[in-house]
Amino acid sequence: MFSPPVAGNATQLLLSAHAVEIVVHTLFGERGIALDPAADLQRVRLQSVKTRMDADLAYPWSIDELARNAGLSRRSFNQKFQMAYGESAIDYLRARRLDAARDLLIHQRLSVTEAAFRVGYAHPANFATAFRRRFGHSPSRSQSI
Repeated sequence: MFSPPVAGNATQLLLSAHAVEIVVHTLFGERGIALDPAADLQRVRLQSVKTRMDADLAYPWSIDELARNAGLSRRSFNQKFQMAYGESAIDYLRARRLDAARDLLIHQRLSVTEAAFRVGYAHPANFATAFRRRFGHSPSRSQSI
């Protein structure tokens, strides 16, 4: 907690997650409710990783980096994220990126290429393919909504 493994905005998010963890333990402890510290810490770490992904969709997240930030092995991270959120971390990230891009296309009227880059797609063609799979139409069609 005194030397976070991240920098910038991610540091603030990580410290906030730790603060919430401390408050939850204090409140539950006062009420005599026993918590499983290992499971609770794991939940907090997974939520922290998820929050960090949400905060910086354009960052090129890798499973190895996400697992390391959660303090888990790659395999364990994949399993625990799936159990906690009902989808893999990569599927979650892809869905959030595409949702954010759709909002950029509709509300900010960005070009398809600019929206793709802003949410972390290096290749607009890959973005268009993923967008079509998720929403059933091309990204350019969202601009006319």
